[in-house]
Amino acid sequence: MSGVRDFHSDLATGQRYERDPRIAQALALLHPGAGLSVAPSTMQKYGSDLILHDSETDRLYRVEVKARQAPWNGQDIVLEVISSNAPFTYGWALTTRADYIAVLYRNAVLVFHGPALVATTRQHYQDWLEYAQQQQSGFRLIETKTRGQGGRTFGSIALVVPIEKLQGPLLLVHRLQPQPA
Repeated sequence: MSGVRDFHSDLATGQRYERDPRIAQALALLHPGAGLSVAPSTMQKYGSDLILHDSETDRLYRVEVKARQAPWNGQDIVLEVISSNAPFTYGWALTTRADYIAVLYRNAVLVFHGPALVATTRQHYQDWLEYAQQQQSGFRLIETKTRGQGGRTFGSIALVVPIEKLQGPLLLVHRLQPQPA
């Protein structure tokens, strides 16, 4: 396990990635010509970072953005199952209300159908957790600590899941040109 991360720093980094044009490029492949804007704070507290407006259908889609500061290895995905937002709180992979989850890596954007990702994670959670604890079949656990307001530290747990286990919820892998560091 690495050192303790700062919640406010993580939040600022996440907000910067939400404005990354590569997110809009990937979502435009699913909804050409759609507009993308920052979600209102009332929606952000439930995990929706962006609103995608498809003018052809006049439909709004909630988008949750996750960023990894590493290249995607093409083999697995990190799913938060215990959140660092508060003690004993399930993470976004089990609770998101977003229509899409966009995961930004340095070399790719992966877009998942939110409800299908949650359903798949819930259906297989116990088995995947057991595989990870036994370090079987490409599954593993990552634990991080985050310091929040008032100096309290919370832990989060993420499951690393082989990407082939998420082929149903995975809608798009948009490969990116390398970005300068």
